[in-house]
Amino acid sequence: MASSIAEQILGQITNGSIPVGARLPSEEALAREFEVSRPTVREALAALQFAGHVESRRGSGTVVISNEAAPRDLERPPLGSLAEAVDLLETRILIEPQALAAAASDPDRKALRAARELIGGMHLAVDDPELHATTDIRVHRALLAVCRNTFLRDAATDLLDLAIDPMMLTARTQAWGSSELPHRWADQHEVVCVAIANGDRRGARVGSLAHLASVVENLAAATSETPELSRRMDALFAQLAEAGVTGVGSGQLADDTDERSSR
Repeated sequence: MASSIAEQILGQITNGSIPVGARLPSEEALAREFEVSRPTVREALAALQFAGHVESRRGSGTVVISNEAAPRDLERPPLGSLAEAVDLLETRILIEPQALAAAASDPDRKALRAARELIGGMHLAVDDPELHATTDIRVHRALLAVCRNTFLRDAATDLLDLAIDPMMLTARTQAWGSSELPHRWADQHEVVCVAIANGDRRGARVGSLAHLASVVENLAAATSETPELSRRMDALFAQLAEAGVTGVGSGQLADDTDERSSR
């Protein structure tokens, strides 16, 4: 039901009935219009936000920000080489999990609710073949917004700006074409979100590392292998294994957050 409502609203956005910059009706008004509950409307809006078509603004409600498949706010200058892409992932592995562990210690509850809703939108939208492959980055940004440590949060968020890159996009597009990987990524984000909500620093850190390990494997699979690249990737996998993520480099990623999330 939520998917159908999201599609109808998106249709009005793409045909110009609801132009870019316009504010959507309130959740209550949309619930009356579509004859559904407000939680169902909220799910539909979360899917549209995940896809980059709308955003929630304090005091303004939900505003249309794009009617394009690839929103302009995701365009960034390219990285110079594959080596730089590996450097970027190595740096993210060092910083992003620590920021999310810090978020578990002292979360911004409002940002946590927003991240949870966005992940719900990701679950709802990942099967859309028209969805732009970089939308996963929105969830990373939303989770990092939960961290109150501004130095960690801003450092990790700045790195995400570089992750929107043609080289990384090729790998993400391949992942998005998979029947399994987008769902796995959504599940991994949910594990991190639950760990933060439960104050589980280690769960948030290891859950983030497990997701980044999947990103590393996906990049390796999507690029031409060279001896230098193999050496760098092996070093990244070793770094992840030392941090507690098992199965890295084998295509069979696992970590103890999976066990906790199933309890």
